[in-house]
Order: sequence, then C-alpha cells, then structure tokens
Amino acid sequence: MSSYRTVRAGRDTTPAIPNTYYPGSPTSSSGSSNDLPLPAPPARCQMHLHNMMKQGYIQYFESANAFGPREREWWIATVTITWSWNGLGIGTFQGEGLKKQAAREQASQLAIEALGLNPFLLK
Repeated sequence: MSSYRTVRAGRDTTPAIPNTYYPGSPTSSSGSSNDLPLPAPPARCQMHLHNMMKQGYIQYFESANAFGPREREWWIATVTITWSWNGLGIGTFQGEGLKKQAAREQASQLAIEALGLNPFLLK
C-alpha cells in the first residue's frame, strides 16, 4: 500500500536549495539585489498532466472549489495522482489562487515536479 502525501503551495517562501525555483519565491535564495527574478513555469502544466493520462503514463483526478464571497472568491484546486509509470508522485497536491485556472496550474505544477519532471522544460 502506497503512502499518500499532501503538498500545499505557497506556504514556505524560503528556498532550501540555492538558485532553485519554488512557488512564491520571486528570486533565488542568495537574496542579493543583483539576482534577477526566476522565470515562471509555463502555464500548461494542467494540459501536460491531461496528455500524460491519455497516453497511459499516469492516472489522476482533480477538483476545484471556491471559498469566500462571490466578489472575492478564493479557489483551492486539488490534483490526486493514483498511479504513475515510474511509481513517483503518487499523492495529493493542492494549489490556491484568486482564479480557478491559477489554482489548477499551481496544483498541476506541484504534481509534475513530484513525478520527477521539470515544468520549465515541458513543451
């Protein structure tokens, strides 16, 4: 029986590895004023997860729920990977945002990283 784990984005803004991108971290970990902001990952992580499922590499499901008043909704999206071809990334990944699509992309990015793939190199 696999152990499931939950990863929430945007909670820890201090990168553990120098010069590594983490959600919510606008610059690298050295913190000097000469550092340029790291690029954001492509906004297609959810599409890549869907394509991987259709090709038989993973099995997953997702959900998105809105919280708060209608004029200030806060979205929480969840991606749960139940099977993967390499045995990695099985678990639940959660993204948050002011828009549904932003929350879905954040959760999908965490899931792709857990599968051992680099979201910056996806095409």
